[in-house]
Amino acid sequence: MTRWPMIAAVAAAGCLGVMVAGTRAQAAEIVLTSSTAMREAVEELAAMFERASGNKVTMSFQSGVETSAKIEAGAVADLVVTTPEAIDALVKDGKVVPDTRVNFVQSGVGVAVRAGAPRPDIGTPEAFKEAMLAAKSVASAKDQAASIS
Repeated sequence: MTRWPMIAAVAAAGCLGVMVAGTRAQAAEIVLTSSTAMREAVEELAAMFERASGNKVTMSFQSGVETSAKIEAGAVADLVVTTPEAIDALVKDGKVVPDTRVNFVQSGVGVAVRAGAPRPDIGTPEAFKEAMLAAKSVASAKDQAASIS
């Protein structure tokens, strides 16, 4: 991981430990559901937590909309990772414990590639432009953030 995602992962690891300590610190299995956009950071974070605690993290990933729908439909999770707005809506609907939200990452620019595909060079404006021109498809989202609750 690059420097900023690593900083976010370390910060989130602290949050994960705090959140679990408040709920199921002695659990052998922690159930986490997350939007796919956070998969790489969450998997790395969960691996660090598993090594440090000895507990198992069982993860499921789906789109942000599907993450909220899954929890709204009654799925049980110890941790939910999705957008701050989605966490707020889940709190309002009584599906997530109030005051447990922790914002742990915000991104102005991000690049996602399929698993196994080479990572594009986006280290300079010129390299970023070349990567965008060479891409088979491009999508954008404005001001992305993630929260954990």
